Parts: sequence; C-alpha cells; structure tokens
Amino acid sequence: MKRFICLIDTAEAILEAVDDEECRWTPVVRSALRTSTPWRVHATIYWLLDSGYLTRPSRGVYKATERGRLLLRALKPREPLGTRNVEKIVD
Repeated sequence: MKRFICLIDTAEAILEAVDDEECRWTPVVRSALRTSTPWRVHATIYWLLDSGYLTRPSRGVYKATERGRLLLRALKPREPLGTRNVEKIVD
C-alpha cells in the first residue's frame, strides 16, 4: 500500500508541475524529486504518458491532458499519509 501511495504522491507532484502550461523535463523532475526517488519519478512520468494523463508535444516538453487535470483534481482533497487521523479511520 505504501508503494501505491508514493506513486500517487509522485503523480500528483508531476501533474501539478504541468497543470496549466507546457513544462520542460528538468523542472518537472525537480518538483517531483521533493517527494520521491529519481527512478520512481521517471517511471511515473512514463506511466502518465502511456495512460494518457500527459502528452509530450515536443522533445523534453510535457503537458497535462484534460484527463490528467481531472486526475489532479481528484487527488487534491486527499490527505498526505502522515497527517491522517487514526480516530477518523476507526469511527
């Protein structure tokens, strides 16, 4: 489960970096490296491309698709793993 949460956190960081405009490779990777490892960032970028959440209009440039923006909106209200209140989950 922890791996899945890390993947979602990384995907959220990547989609936030390219949400409104096209973005080059380096800023996208730097923003995602705050929450993940280099390997996971690269794997997540390619997963987002293959799944249709990102497009690559030209070499080294990434842009969120409409589907990617919807995914980002769906991920926004989610609380980070470390801030979840156990009492909320138990009730």
